[in-house]
Amino acid sequence: MTYSQTYELSISKASELIRNKKLSPVDLLEDHIKRVEAKDQHLNSFITRTFDEAMNQARICEQEITAGNWKGPLHGIPLAVKDLFYTKDIVTTIGSQKYKSFIPTFNATVVDKLEHAGAVMMGKLNMHELAFGTTGKNSVFGDCHNPWNTMKITGGSSAINGQVFLRAIPEDFDNWVAWGNDKWGFQDILPYYNKLETDMTYQENPGDFHGSEGPIICHRFPEEEWLPGSKAFVEACLKSGYPYCEDANLPDTDGVGPIPLNNPDGIRWSTAIGYLGISRSRLNLTIRANVEVKKILFDTTRTKPQAYGVAVESKGETFVAEGKDIILSAGAIGSPQILLLSGIGPKSHLTEHGLECILDAPGVGQNLRDHPLLPLKWATKPNVDLDPFGPSGQILLRYTANGSSLKNDMIVYFGAVTSKRRDQGGTKSEPIGIGAGLGLNLALSKGELKLATTDHTDQPHLDFNLLDDPEDMRRYREGVRMLVSLENHHSMRELVDYRLEPTDEDLATDEKLEEWIRKNVGTGHHVSCTAKMGPTSDPMSVVDQHGKVHGIENLRVADASIMPDCVRANTNVTVMAIGEKVSDFIKNGF
Repeated sequence: MTYSQTYELSISKASELIRNKKLSPVDLLEDHIKRVEAKDQHLNSFITRTFDEAMNQARICEQEITAGNWKGPLHGIPLAVKDLFYTKDIVTTIGSQKYKSFIPTFNATVVDKLEHAGAVMMGKLNMHELAFGTTGKNSVFGDCHNPWNTMKITGGSSAINGQVFLRAIPEDFDNWVAWGNDKWGFQDILPYYNKLETDMTYQENPGDFHGSEGPIICHRFPEEEWLPGSKAFVEACLKSGYPYCEDANLPDTDGVGPIPLNNPDGIRWSTAIGYLGISRSRLNLTIRANVEVKKILFDTTRTKPQAYGVAVESKGETFVAEGKDIILSAGAIGSPQILLLSGIGPKSHLTEHGLECILDAPGVGQNLRDHPLLPLKWATKPNVDLDPFGPSGQILLRYTANGSSLKNDMIVYFGAVTSKRRDQGGTKSEPIGIGAGLGLNLALSKGELKLATTDHTDQPHLDFNLLDDPEDMRRYREGVRMLVSLENHHSMRELVDYRLEPTDEDLATDEKLEEWIRKNVGTGHHVSCTAKMGPTSDPMSVVDQHGKVHGIENLRVADASIMPDCVRANTNVTVMAIGEKVSDFIKNGF
C-alpha cells in the first residue's frame, strides 16, 4: 500500500489491515510522519513531536501483533493528543507561555488508556491557549490553521480583530433615528449591548449599563497591571487637561483610561467561542467548512423577486442550499459583493459586468465608511524593559478635536510595547519602544465598493477615499501635533529616547505633515455602511431597519454593512448587538 493511500485510511480500516498483517504499524507510522512533515509547516498542528519514541512503539506493536497478541482496534494506530493532556516525562504546555517548560510526572488517564490499548503516540497537538476557546489561535506557539482552508477561521472578524470591546456613543444612534430608523435609538440598542456581555469589571454590580450573564466576556486591565508605558501616557494626558475615564463604555464619557477588551487572561473571546461554542450540538445548526457563496437565487415570477436559496461551491462542486429566509452576514465587504453578484445593485455597474439586474439598488457598495488609523512610534531608552509577551494595548484616549462639532470624533490607542512595522520586517518578539494609533473616529470622507470581476473568489475593488474631506485632514494634523506634544511631559521623557515617526522634518510645515499623513494612513479595519439601513424614501438605503432588503422578499442582511454611518467606536461589540437585535426582529415576526 502506498503512502498516499495509508494516511487516508479510517481507523477501523487501518486496524483491520494491521490485524490481518496486511499493513505494518511501522509503515503506517512512517507514512503519517511523512504527511506531517509535508503539511505541518502550513498547518502548525503540533506543539511537540515524539516521532522517535513513536517509532519504537510501532516496532513493539508489530512484534506483538506478529506473535498473535493483538490488543484491539487501536493497536498500532498512530495518534496524537492535545497538549492539554498530561504525558509523563513529555512537555505539556497547555498552549500557554506559563507552562512552556512543564513536564508532568504522570499520564492523564486517557493517555494511559490509549497506551494500554496499543496506540502509537506521535506527539502533542496545538490548541487555543489554556483550552479557553474553539479556534486555533495561539499567540505563544503560533496559530493552528484550518486544514480545509488555511485562510479561513470560524467566528468572522471577532476571531482576528484587535479585541477592543468599546461601545458606540448615544449620539451615533441619535443620528440613525434621525435618518428614519426609529427602532435603533440608544435605549433600543442598550439591552442588546448588556445581553451579549459578561463585564468582569462590573459583574457583581452591573447597573444599567453593563451585562453580567452574556456569552462574550469583557474586562479591563486594572491600574496595578499597567505597563510603564501605559502609566506614562495616562499621566501625560491628565497633565494636558484630558479627564480620566474609568469606564469608556458608559454613555457621555470621554478622556483617557483603560480599554474595554474581550480577551480575559489573554484569551480571545470571539463569537466562535461565545456563541457557536455552546451551540454546535444543536440539531438546527450546520457549520460547513470550505463552502463559498456564489450568489443568491431568486424566484422572479412574483410581484417582488423572492430569495429562496444560495448557489454555493465546495471542492469544485456547485450546489444549491435552500431556505425560507436567507440572511447575509458576510460583513461589510462580503455582503455587498454577494448582493452585486446576485444582481442587486446599481444597474449600470451590473450591466458593465454582464450581470442580470434583479433589482436596481444604487446604494449597494456605496457609502463605505471606515476609521482611518495612523501610527506614531517612539524608541525607548536602553534601560526600559519591554516585554514582548506583555499586553501592548491597555489604554485609550477618546476626545473631541478642537473646532469640531462631532463629539468624541478622535481616538488614540496607546501601545505600551511596539515593534517595527510588519511590512518593514518587524515582529512583536522584537519590541523597539512605545507607540500610538491615532484614529479618526468619525470621518466625513466616504468610499465605495465595486466588483472587480464576476468571480466570487476575487476580492472586490475597494476605494476607501480616506481623508478626501479637508476637515478630516485638519483634524488629523491637529491630532498628530497633540500626540507629539505629549512626549515633552515628565512621565514620557523618562521612557522615550527619541521619536521614530513622524520625524521633525515631517512636522516642519503643514504641507510636509500632510504628505507624511497621506503616505502612512491606513484602514482601521472598521469597514461599514456598504448596504445601509434606511426608509424607502432614501434612494441610497439598501435595507429597512429590520435588515430586510428593499424590494426583495425573504432576504435580510445583518452585519456592519447595514450601519447608516460608522459608529464612534470599534465596530466589534456593535456588530454583535446588531446580530442580537435582528435575531429578535426575526423571532418576533418583523
